[in-house]
Amino acid sequence: MPDTRDLVDAARSHTVGIVGGGIAGLIVAWECAKVGMTVTLWEAADVGGMTRLDTVGDTTVDVAAGALTRNAAVDGVLDAFGMTGELVPAATTARWLLQKTPLALPESPALGVPANPFASEVTSIIGWGGVWRAYLDRLKPVLTIGNAENLGELVRERMGAKVRDRLVAPHTRAELRLDPDGVVIDVALPELNGALTRAGSLSGGVGLLEQPAPPLGLSGGVGRIAAALRARIGELGGTVYDHARVTSARQTGDEWTLQIATADAEPGEPAQREATQGDAAHSEATVQHLVIASDERGARELLAAHVVALPAETATEQTVVTLAVGGVPAQSIRGAGLYAAEGDAAVARVDHVTAQWPNMPRGSGQEIFRVTIPGHTMADDRAIEASISAIAAAYAADARVLDARVERFLRAQDRAASGHADRVATIRASIAKLPQLDVVGAWVAGDGVAEVVADAIQTAETIRRRALFAG
Repeated sequence: MPDTRDLVDAARSHTVGIVGGGIAGLIVAWECAKVGMTVTLWEAADVGGMTRLDTVGDTTVDVAAGALTRNAAVDGVLDAFGMTGELVPAATTARWLLQKTPLALPESPALGVPANPFASEVTSIIGWGGVWRAYLDRLKPVLTIGNAENLGELVRERMGAKVRDRLVAPHTRAELRLDPDGVVIDVALPELNGALTRAGSLSGGVGLLEQPAPPLGLSGGVGRIAAALRARIGELGGTVYDHARVTSARQTGDEWTLQIATADAEPGEPAQREATQGDAAHSEATVQHLVIASDERGARELLAAHVVALPAETATEQTVVTLAVGGVPAQSIRGAGLYAAEGDAAVARVDHVTAQWPNMPRGSGQEIFRVTIPGHTMADDRAIEASISAIAAAYAADARVLDARVERFLRAQDRAASGHADRVATIRASIAKLPQLDVVGAWVAGDGVAEVVADAIQTAETIRRRALFAG
């Protein structure tokens, strides 16, 4: 067993470079800095990524990730920063269909699959023809050998196309960014196959499932975690750069040499724009361990010179508009918000943030909404216009924009996507051949804060063992 002093010296002598300052990169940096390793993180835009805070109107709000799923990894991080007691359950989880005449979606623990096809919310959306077709599920023999794999196929076969298209698809597209036919049941709904077999029908199986606990927010915003991580990394001697883009990574013996384009800001000091080739100072850094923690597209750019034949990119572009809105009633007449009825809708979902989290401090007469728009093609003013139009129509209100922020993200494929597990296994196997390099983030861990945090902690442990115990 190595002497403790030797381990401390070994930790201090090892340098770790992290490319990407979202929650994954911050977790790795923190975990490595905790044991004394020399850590530097470069983020091309704003540190925190999708898990950061901004001010809209008079309100501090999460720019994208506004809720948490708990697991051991998340609980450990919350406990380390004294935030466990500040978790807040959502006041409402009800959703409506975003269409000309909004309709309430039935409550379901299974991505919209109804337990009772005769419920009024179901009949209003799929009509009586769809209801009687869904009822045939109760009369059909159940599959008793093997598990159904594809959610869309199962729903269509058991309960009909209208249930799949009008009830399930709005949920899978809004929550997973997947068509129902692309959803693997045992990942998205791991208890459904067993419940189906026990009940003898799909709707009966859904009836056996418990409604999930409401999403959990954090008082003051989930983005507080990223801010706390950044501060702690600095306290431990690490360095975090905003608006510093790593443009290339080159192997030089047992080290990695990075080329960096940095906007005009000091370490830890926000810059006014993203660093680009044309307007930035250029520098070079050498590290022993390289961790790529950027989104999928950025990671691929750095890996292109080192890894051949990675599976095709699966990330999707998304524009998120956060608005302070006047003229909309504070009461949650549309629950937590609305999901688009059609897959090609200009607006994919509307989240009524202050209905979900009514204790959020905000200015008088202001309601906060987060609107998700597929793609990156809309200019900011057009995205804001589309967002307020959707809100006004959905709430039958004279809604007006008091303030707005527009963000653009590259969203990773959900873990429940067909082929995701094999694809990630191929990516990890290719990257494992490169010495002293690791990849973290949603594109390999799955698109959820809990999955990303757990994967980043596991990766940091691998790096520490590799550095301190030579493997």
